[in-house]
Amino acid sequence: MKTLTFVLGILLLVQLPATVAQTTPPTIDATLSTMGFEAGAKARLLNGEILSKDLAEGSDKELAAVVVFRIRAPLSKVMEAAHTGKTLQIEPEILGFGKADSDLAKLGYTAAEASEALAALNSAPGSRFNFSKAEFDRWRALKAKLNGADPRKDPQALEAVNAEYRSILTDRLTAYQKGGVAAVAPYSRGKNEAKPAEELALATRESPVGKAFPDFEKAIADYPAGSPGHIDQEYLWIKQRVEKRPVMILAHRMYLQEKDHVVAMERQIYVGASYNCQQSMVGAREEDGVVFAAYGNRCFTDQVAGAMSGMKHGIGRGQMIDELKAHFERVRQMLEK
Repeated sequence: MKTLTFVLGILLLVQLPATVAQTTPPTIDATLSTMGFEAGAKARLLNGEILSKDLAEGSDKELAAVVVFRIRAPLSKVMEAAHTGKTLQIEPEILGFGKADSDLAKLGYTAAEASEALAALNSAPGSRFNFSKAEFDRWRALKAKLNGADPRKDPQALEAVNAEYRSILTDRLTAYQKGGVAAVAPYSRGKNEAKPAEELALATRESPVGKAFPDFEKAIADYPAGSPGHIDQEYLWIKQRVEKRPVMILAHRMYLQEKDHVVAMERQIYVGASYNCQQSMVGAREEDGVVFAAYGNRCFTDQVAGAMSGMKHGIGRGQMIDELKAHFERVRQMLEK
């Protein structure tokens, strides 16, 4: 299934390098038609409507949808805001972000979040935290080492928890950089496991970029076997409030940019709680000074599987679409000022 035929990294953080020419992407009208939107969709976008469509899902744990919108600003302005992190800073649920391979030391629980740090220290296989069996063993060993110290009362204990969490994330990132999606460790649920490696592999198969960007599609599928020099990459940490909890996330982004269009992928290879993983194909093209953007998202969560899965999928997918629309409306308002 062709999910998207043009894509944009709305939340990029660094300056993109010059790129080599790619195959000319399809027109906005052709793309909307391919995605299954009815005639007149472009006019609705120009009027400010944010369109959405459910996508076929290949797992009972998957929520998938695409949103499409327009921004009355040149692509250069959109990307400048993305490069400087402004599109992250306006999101009220994002508590912090940075480069996972250079400033991970900035990530951690604050004193106000020390109860969450204590919960991580006392964590065990189950659904509250996403850790592998070996990682739960690491927390148990740290708890014994701290000998009853409470991170809510002891700043040194809080820093010890943060240091251990950062070490776990560093090890996960290193494994991914060496082995790709297949090296993403499972989450222990006790008697069973959640397997983000399999879910991310499924998301990649379900969301091909298509013939317009064959090098980009190959780089995503073959990672870390190498990618052309005109495809840039970065690794991010994101601290985000999810279900009223501070959640640590590791993300890998791949992207390239041309004069009038940009194509990108974000793969959340680790999510500390709530959902298992997420992969998005995002993109845009400028036409007559207007940027048309699409964001296709595939999120995997244990919460929509099992009994009454159909109803839970409908509710979960609707909530995801509402959150995406709200975020991109904030982005648009910022850029159209």
